[in-house]
Amino acid sequence: MAWDPVDAAKAQLARLRRTLRSIDARDAKVATGAACVGLGLGMLMAGARDRRALRRLTAVVKTAEADADAARRTAARDVAEAKRFGAQKVAASFFGVADSLALARQSSADTAAYDALDAQLHAALAANNVTPFAPEPGEAFDPATMEALRALSPPSGPPVVAEVLQRGYTMHDRVVRAAAVVTRDAEESSSSS
Repeated sequence: MAWDPVDAAKAQLARLRRTLRSIDARDAKVATGAACVGLGLGMLMAGARDRRALRRLTAVVKTAEADADAARRTAARDVAEAKRFGAQKVAASFFGVADSLALARQSSADTAAYDALDAQLHAALAANNVTPFAPEPGEAFDPATMEALRALSPPSGPPVVAEVLQRGYTMHDRVVRAAAVVTRDAEESSSSS
């Protein structure tokens, strides 16, 4: 079987794609350039017998360059996301501590020490762009930021918050932990007023 430059280029492109998945984005441009040089040498060896093969090979090289550029952009976006939300797991480990502290403050007569600890904990979380939020009773239930743990009445309309069981937390406007709430029917709250 005769050596086909297009098949060789496709094989080289497949090797390049496998390599791009495993290398750093900064090295992708170097790898693409090396592949293009290799493809060009292959064309010289073939003597450029067929213009159609040359056009197909050029398209393969352009595809490889576009793939390398897309891999570089994806890697840069992933690195930026990792830097922005890297502290999310660490912050989430403190939410249980904050909840326990709030419960201890409620059951103790002397709340000054608990208030100081709570302020320090939330200052540390705020330094990592983590902010607590608690919906107000009567506020419309939002499933994107709240988790309904129980309902006081069967829903016949849009639910509203009856009680907040746990605060929610956001990090850079992303909900890290939804607020745990008890809901009731909105019509129930307006008829009892």
